[in-house]
Amino acid sequence: MSRILLPLFAARPLTGLVCGLCLPWLLSCTLNAAPGDRRLPRPTPASPPAARTSPTGPPTATRQVPMLSPLQPGQSGIQGQVLQQSGNFMPQIQPPNQAAIPARNQTEPIQTRIWVFSGRLPAQGTRWPVAVAQSHPQLLGRLTSNPQGEFSAQLPPGEYTVFAQYGDDLYLNAFQGDGSYATVQVQSGTPTELRLVNSEQAAF
Repeated sequence: MSRILLPLFAARPLTGLVCGLCLPWLLSCTLNAAPGDRRLPRPTPASPPAARTSPTGPPTATRQVPMLSPLQPGQSGIQGQVLQQSGNFMPQIQPPNQAAIPARNQTEPIQTRIWVFSGRLPAQGTRWPVAVAQSHPQLLGRLTSNPQGEFSAQLPPGEYTVFAQYGDDLYLNAFQGDGSYATVQVQSGTPTELRLVNSEQAAF
């Protein structure tokens, strides 16, 4: 069996011919290739940043509390006085034939704000922070007592809870059996009398 041996000088031109034919085709494919055909990683479009929320929900703007109109004759509403008691109000036993024991207590009128809420409110203790109360959905409005502690407000017939303000708190030391604050009932065409008494500094 005979073998055919090709000289080395004959194989080299064939290789060059193949490379010469392939090179223009490779350059054409590279230049005309679309960006998506290249094997480079394509950047992922950035997602829009998520909206930030407070851990306790969206911030709540301070509510503008409306002022209630004073009561006019023939209208329904509330009227009364804000008072503060201090000292010893316990009964005093006066011995016979002796001078009267001087009073060791006092009740004085208070000029302050009065806050009115519709319906009943679960009791929060005798004091309720204004910062919390002013955002309550049952808040109707407020008014201010005069230097004699007197006040009045026009209200439609219904049930209301009324507080007096002392410092940064609302105060009401009256409760009902169901665990709510004491309320006042307003009747049609007539004012309802109300006394708001602060007895924190008094002993009975």
